[in-house]
Amino acid sequence: MKENSLYTNGHLFVAAVRILNHLNNAPPRLEEVADLLKCSAELGNLILRRLVREGIVEPGEGPYGQRLFIRDHRNLENLMETSQKSGFDDALEKFKSRHKDMDREISVFQEKQSEKKKNLFAELEKQMKRKMDAD
Repeated sequence: MKENSLYTNGHLFVAAVRILNHLNNAPPRLEEVADLLKCSAELGNLILRRLVREGIVEPGEGPYGQRLFIRDHRNLENLMETSQKSGFDDALEKFKSRHKDMDREISVFQEKQSEKKKNLFAELEKQMKRKMDAD
Protein backbone atom coordinates (compact mmCIF):
# COMPACT_ATOMS: atom_id res chain seq x y z
CA MET A 1 0.00 0.00 0.00
CA LYS A 2 1.44 3.35 -1.01
CA GLU A 3 1.70 6.30 1.34
CA ASN A 4 -1.27 8.24 -0.02
CA SER A 5 -3.46 10.81 1.63
CA LEU A 6 -5.58 9.81 4.58
CA TYR A 7 -8.64 10.26 2.38
CA THR A 8 -7.42 7.65 -0.12
CA ASN A 9 -6.15 5.27 2.56
CA GLY A 10 -9.42 5.64 4.46
CA HIS A 11 -11.45 4.63 1.41
CA LEU A 12 -9.18 1.63 0.82
CA PHE A 13 -9.40 0.61 4.46
CA VAL A 14 -13.21 0.79 4.53
CA ALA A 15 -13.41 -1.12 1.24
CA ALA A 16 -11.14 -3.83 2.64
CA VAL A 17 -13.33 -4.14 5.74
CA ARG A 18 -16.40 -4.55 3.53
CA ILE A 19 -14.74 -7.10 1.23
CA LEU A 20 -13.42 -9.22 4.08
CA ASN A 21 -16.78 -9.03 5.85
CA HIS A 22 -18.43 -10.29 2.66
CA LEU A 23 -15.90 -13.07 1.99
CA ASN A 24 -15.70 -14.39 5.56
CA ASN A 25 -19.25 -13.64 6.70
CA ALA A 26 -17.68 -12.09 9.78
CA PRO A 27 -16.17 -8.72 10.66
CA PRO A 28 -12.43 -8.75 9.93
CA ARG A 29 -9.50 -8.24 12.27
CA LEU A 30 -6.98 -5.44 11.73
CA GLU A 31 -4.33 -7.94 10.65
CA GLU A 32 -6.60 -9.27 7.90
CA VAL A 33 -7.26 -5.78 6.59
CA ALA A 34 -3.54 -4.95 6.63
CA ASP A 35 -2.74 -8.19 4.79
CA LEU A 36 -5.33 -7.48 2.10
CA LEU A 37 -4.00 -3.93 1.63
CA LYS A 38 -0.39 -5.17 1.67
CA CYS A 39 0.62 -2.73 4.37
CA SER A 40 2.25 -3.07 7.75
CA ALA A 41 0.19 -3.59 10.85
CA GLU A 42 1.57 -0.29 12.18
CA LEU A 43 0.29 1.67 9.17
CA GLY A 44 -3.03 -0.17 9.38
CA ASN A 45 -3.29 0.72 13.06
CA LEU A 46 -2.46 4.36 12.32
CA ILE A 47 -5.22 4.56 9.71
CA LEU A 48 -7.61 2.70 12.01
CA ARG A 49 -7.05 5.13 14.89
CA ARG A 50 -7.80 8.10 12.65
CA LEU A 51 -10.90 6.44 11.21
CA VAL A 52 -12.13 5.60 14.72
CA ARG A 53 -11.57 9.21 15.80
CA GLU A 54 -13.62 10.42 12.82
CA GLY A 55 -16.41 7.94 13.60
CA ILE A 56 -15.98 5.96 10.38
CA VAL A 57 -14.87 2.59 11.74
CA GLU A 58 -15.63 1.08 15.12
CA PRO A 59 -13.59 -1.69 16.69
CA GLY A 60 -15.50 -4.24 18.72
CA GLU A 61 -14.25 -6.85 21.15
CA GLY A 62 -15.50 -10.37 20.67
CA PRO A 63 -14.57 -13.81 21.86
CA TYR A 64 -12.03 -14.09 19.05
CA GLY A 65 -10.35 -10.71 19.52
CA GLN A 66 -10.95 -7.28 18.14
CA ARG A 67 -13.10 -7.01 15.03
CA LEU A 68 -13.74 -3.98 12.81
CA PHE A 69 -17.16 -2.60 11.93
CA ILE A 70 -18.07 0.26 9.62
CA ARG A 71 -19.91 2.89 11.59
CA ASP A 72 -20.53 5.76 9.13
CA HIS A 73 -18.72 5.67 5.80
CA ARG A 74 -20.06 9.13 4.87
CA ASN A 75 -17.57 10.72 7.27
CA LEU A 76 -14.81 9.78 4.81
CA GLU A 77 -15.67 12.93 2.88
CA ASN A 78 -14.67 15.01 5.93
CA LEU A 79 -11.15 13.62 5.53
CA MET A 80 -10.97 15.01 2.01
CA GLU A 81 -11.91 18.50 3.17
CA THR A 82 -9.29 18.56 5.92
CA SER A 83 -6.54 17.08 3.76
CA GLN A 84 -7.22 19.48 0.88
CA LYS A 85 -7.30 22.49 3.16
CA SER A 86 -4.13 21.61 4.98
CA GLY A 87 -2.24 20.74 1.81
CA PHE A 88 -3.32 23.92 0.09
CA ASP A 89 -2.54 26.04 3.14
CA ASP A 90 0.91 24.50 3.45
CA ALA A 91 1.68 25.11 -0.21
CA LEU A 92 0.45 28.69 0.07
CA GLU A 93 2.63 29.34 3.12
CA LYS A 94 5.68 27.89 1.36
CA PHE A 95 5.03 30.09 -1.66
CA LYS A 96 4.67 33.22 0.49
CA SER A 97 7.85 32.37 2.37
CA ARG A 98 9.83 31.87 -0.85
CA HIS A 99 8.40 35.10 -2.23
CA LYS A 100 9.50 37.04 0.87
CA ASP A 101 12.96 35.49 0.69
CA MET A 102 13.26 36.43 -2.97
CA ASP A 103 12.16 40.01 -2.20
CA ARG A 104 14.83 40.26 0.51
CA GLU A 105 17.51 38.94 -1.82
CA ILE A 106 16.50 41.41 -4.52
CA SER A 107 16.57 44.36 -2.14
CA VAL A 108 20.01 43.34 -0.79
CA PHE A 109 21.30 42.97 -4.36
CA GLN A 110 19.91 46.39 -5.32
CA GLU A 111 21.53 48.00 -2.28
CA LYS A 112 24.88 46.45 -3.17
CA GLN A 113 24.60 47.62 -6.77
CA SER A 114 23.68 51.11 -5.63
CA GLU A 115 26.69 51.20 -3.32
CA LYS A 116 28.98 49.97 -6.11
CA LYS A 117 27.64 52.66 -8.42
CA LYS A 118 28.28 55.37 -5.81
CA ASN A 119 31.82 54.10 -5.23
CA LEU A 120 32.49 53.95 -8.95
CA PHE A 121 31.32 57.53 -9.51
CA ALA A 122 33.30 58.71 -6.51
CA GLU A 123 36.44 57.03 -7.88
CA LEU A 124 35.86 58.52 -11.35
CA GLU A 125 35.38 61.95 -9.83
CA LYS A 126 38.65 61.60 -7.89
CA GLN A 127 40.50 60.59 -11.03
CA MET A 128 39.05 63.51 -12.98
CA LYS A 129 40.06 65.95 -10.22
CA ARG A 130 43.60 64.54 -10.24
CA LYS A 131 43.79 64.97 -14.01
CA MET A 132 42.48 68.52 -13.82
CA ASP A 133 44.89 69.38 -10.99
CA ALA A 134 47.76 67.82 -12.94
CA ASP A 135 46.98 69.86 -16.05
